[in-house]
Amino acid sequence: MEEKLLNNQISEETNQIPEENISIPTTTKDFFWYVLWQADNKLRWQFIALAAITGIGASLVMLKSYQLKVILDGFIAAQAKGNLSYRDFLTPVLIYISCLVFAKLIVLLRDWINIFSVSTCNRVILRSFLKHTLGHSSHFFQNNLSGAVSSKLFTLVTSFNRIANVCFNNFSSVAIKFVYVFIFFVLVHPIIGLCFLLWFLIFIGLVAPNLAKGLYNKAKNYSASNANISGLVTDVLGNHDVVRSFAHEQEEIALFSSHHDQTIDKKIDLKLNTIKVFAVKDFTILISEVMVLLLLVYGFKQQWVSAGDFVLIVTILTNFLNQANQLVKQLADLIEQFGNCTDAIETLSQPHEITDLEEAEVLEVKAGAIEFADVSFHYPSSYRVFENLSVKIEPGQKVGLVGFSGAGKTTFTRLILRQFDIQQGQILIDNQPINKITQESLRSQIALIPQDPSLFQRTLIENIRYGRLDATDEEVMEAAQKACCHEFITEMSKGYQTLVGERGVKLSGGQRQRIAIARAMLRNSPILILDEATSSLDSITEQAIQDALKKVIQGRTAIVIAHRLSTLSFMDRILVFQEGNIIEDGSINELLSKNGHFAYLYRTQSSGLLPQEKEEFKSNKLEPADVRL
Repeated sequence: MEEKLLNNQISEETNQIPEENISIPTTTKDFFWYVLWQADNKLRWQFIALAAITGIGASLVMLKSYQLKVILDGFIAAQAKGNLSYRDFLTPVLIYISCLVFAKLIVLLRDWINIFSVSTCNRVILRSFLKHTLGHSSHFFQNNLSGAVSSKLFTLVTSFNRIANVCFNNFSSVAIKFVYVFIFFVLVHPIIGLCFLLWFLIFIGLVAPNLAKGLYNKAKNYSASNANISGLVTDVLGNHDVVRSFAHEQEEIALFSSHHDQTIDKKIDLKLNTIKVFAVKDFTILISEVMVLLLLVYGFKQQWVSAGDFVLIVTILTNFLNQANQLVKQLADLIEQFGNCTDAIETLSQPHEITDLEEAEVLEVKAGAIEFADVSFHYPSSYRVFENLSVKIEPGQKVGLVGFSGAGKTTFTRLILRQFDIQQGQILIDNQPINKITQESLRSQIALIPQDPSLFQRTLIENIRYGRLDATDEEVMEAAQKACCHEFITEMSKGYQTLVGERGVKLSGGQRQRIAIARAMLRNSPILILDEATSSLDSITEQAIQDALKKVIQGRTAIVIAHRLSTLSFMDRILVFQEGNIIEDGSINELLSKNGHFAYLYRTQSSGLLPQEKEEFKSNKLEPADVRL
């Protein structure tokens, strides 16, 4: 019941997600503008409210100090005249108390808005960048550790929240208070105001930028190194069985230590620079305090500074410098967070290598014909796979792909799914070029059963239902029965509610493959691709699965990659690949009678012998094949 509610909630949220035409930000400045203003109307008004509340709060603090001056000057004047009346102080005292009360209320209101703004902000950033990241091609994930990408995604959220907190609660408050301090200083005496302004301009215009620039670069370097450490640890833990089976624990620890030592060196360098910034800051603030105090003493002696002025200046200056001091103390962390944002955005905002055309249409599969027309393709590494490849698969045809590893079989299926873009030619499904249709509609019409299926760290029923999210429990169980996995599922303590572990580690290889087959069966797509889908199954289960697959693929276009040639017994057609070329094409019996490449592979596999090298086929003199299927 809970799962049904969850699926309904997912469907509702999916429908509510607007189609955003705003491109993902590629710089730190654009990122902040995107989150603060463009991404969400509700979030925009929350930030506007926070800015307004911060301004009101800072104004109340300054106004409170001014009322203290009014009360003190009035008290001294009345005392000098010997005419002290409480009525004369009632208004400024009430204003002072009101400032105290409203300042407390402002803090509560700010905290209340923060609760909602932080939640909305996290959702906006995670949803936007996760959606963009999921849109990358396989090449992106081949070049970036998934652990490092995940770390940068959440680092981006954390860093933005910390920067926003400092900017709205401290930086903007300091900026507003600076204006008040300058005005009050000028009202007391222009010389005091001029000296304060001169000090501020020297510090902000000359000292701070140079310190911040060096700190920013070091923070960025440290952030990148720290993210790599996270990716390295994730990679090692994800392959812990390989590490243990090769007894390479010490080597992995040594590799981690080497990278970690470099990261520690960068962190120490960052902290040393932070101490340098703090020292300069403390010295600058000390100069300003001494300078203002001497001017006040001199003014008081010359009688152009009253006792109230003295208290006002000291109070607002102390308040301003204390908050400015806190801001500078946060400067190192602030710059480090900016460095984190920049490093994360450089990775997460990389443009997609495969994109839909603006006029891309939705794929309509009526028959399921697939055609490669003069296709040339090479991987980004420049390794050429196909050159001027042309082949057509008829609607509803069941086609087996055979060949040595690296011959181009898996690449052939990847190109149908448009996981990579071709450099020349066209790939068409029912005469519709796949580069002119949306990727989502293309992949929604194809069910894939990979050789090494990946499962989510979710329940078994959720993993099977991933093939079709609106499927009922009965439909899920029916697919599981067809894939011969219902029996082992029901034998588990929690049945279909059993968690499978990370990538399905709690299941055997054969069990994972049967779950993947059930998922594909549930998808019920007009085109089916099987990449060694039964390679991890025992012979009895394989036969049962093949019987089920025969029923499932009836009336569908099916492409089956197989090294175990026995799995191709019910194929209409076999394509034999060698070094990116289709060297043989026909039914099993036709290819066996030709006594060519396929016949050699079939005979060596039937006799239990496998060729060790591709050249072995070329050097073997083949005898006529007398096997028919």
